[in-house]
Amino acid sequence: MKGGKVWRASSNGPDWTDLALALREVENAHGVWCSLRIVNGGLRNSNGLRIFAAAFTNLLTASLDTQVVALTDEWPNSEGLSLEAVAYRLILELDYKIGQKFYEQTKFPGT
Repeated sequence: MKGGKVWRASSNGPDWTDLALALREVENAHGVWCSLRIVNGGLRNSNGLRIFAAAFTNLLTASLDTQVVALTDEWPNSEGLSLEAVAYRLILELDYKIGQKFYEQTKFPGT
């Protein structure tokens, strides 16, 4: 295919489609609304980015007492991961953290 349009080269890591699907699955599994935000790194990391992954409960139908579960990380970082890999890891950690909150809430009510 000489001179034609081609897709970005495949890699072994997650891509943006994987991130969108992972966010949707976390939403479906836990009944929350998820957000992934990428912003300027700020003063501490002015050449980098800060990635936020958050899950918000629907206050009308919430089965989770906590209204927001949020995690953050910086990119680039010392691990040398791609931006997509750092964001994907945050989504997986968010999924675990929400599950942990559900467990604590049912095992230890009122905490």
